[in-house]
Amino acid sequence: MKPVFFLLLLLFPFALQAQTDNRGGWYAGIGFARMHYKTNWYYHRFDGNPRYDNYPIHSINSNMITLSIEKRSLFKAGPVHFDLNGDLLLGITGKAKGEWLPNDDVISGGGKAAGINVLLKAVYPIPVGGKVGIAPFVGLGPQFTFLHNNGKDAGEFASSDYFSYTEGWNEYVLLFNGAAGVNFEFGSVTITPAVHFGLIGTSFTDWEPNEDGVQMESSPVNFGFSVKAGFRLGR
Repeated sequence: MKPVFFLLLLLFPFALQAQTDNRGGWYAGIGFARMHYKTNWYYHRFDGNPRYDNYPIHSINSNMITLSIEKRSLFKAGPVHFDLNGDLLLGITGKAKGEWLPNDDVISGGGKAAGINVLLKAVYPIPVGGKVGIAPFVGLGPQFTFLHNNGKDAGEFASSDYFSYTEGWNEYVLLFNGAAGVNFEFGSVTITPAVHFGLIGTSFTDWEPNEDGVQMESSPVNFGFSVKAGFRLGR
């Protein structure tokens, strides 16, 4: 009995690959993402009050529509498939807070966003039955996001002319991102929930309080989740 068990165990990766070879091809998708960005800045205060240096922290949330294109099974390494995915991110609503201000004062009640996210995903397809499959994955790739904050509905402290938040401003975030999720594959349709997290990156802004120029103090932070439906193109 044991030799048969070990033989089946050795043959499993080859049987898995045979059952998942038909998942390759091009897919287009649409979905929703909720992204959170935290940008960390530095500027020098002339008045020395409350201290010589100042370190603003902006916490920005954005609800996004995602449009995606994906090449499944770009290449394989045994039972592991590698997919290449590209997402266009379009922010429809958002809100920003200043975590350095009293009570995390609101610095912008809304805005727009746009971005591009590219992921190379390592996928492990697991056939469930027929054309149904479950494929957990991890991915890595670059993400660039443009964040426009309109400055409306700023709080008591943030609305001060000193900070120049009410005029609106832009931020630009470039990150090397990670992702983890699961493809629920139903033939030509796929449902994909995933979490996203920034690993390292840089940021720029045209925000200018009434002091010296603002520069990045530390790497921006990104965390979010998404869910999308993908549809196979052709056969």
